[in-house]
Amino acid sequence: MDLPASFNEFNEQYIARLVKHDADIFLIGTGASCRFPDKSILQFIADNTLSIDFMNIGAASRTFNILAREYRKVAALIFFK
Repeated sequence: MDLPASFNEFNEQYIARLVKHDADIFLIGTGASCRFPDKSILQFIADNTLSIDFMNIGAASRTFNILAREYRKVAALIFFK
């Protein structure tokens, strides 16, 4: 699957591709600090009742491990830039 190289390129098109994966929770690691996408993307997520959380890489990694240990269907997309 073709995904953006950086968080700044993340948009609704990539969310549509991401949610085709068999997961109930999606974690987006936004780099060294926590960043959020534009309001239009957040509205798209809310309108489609998706469970997508944005957090820094460390928090995304820890959360992924906890949810995976609970046998939850989780996927993570990590951006390093």
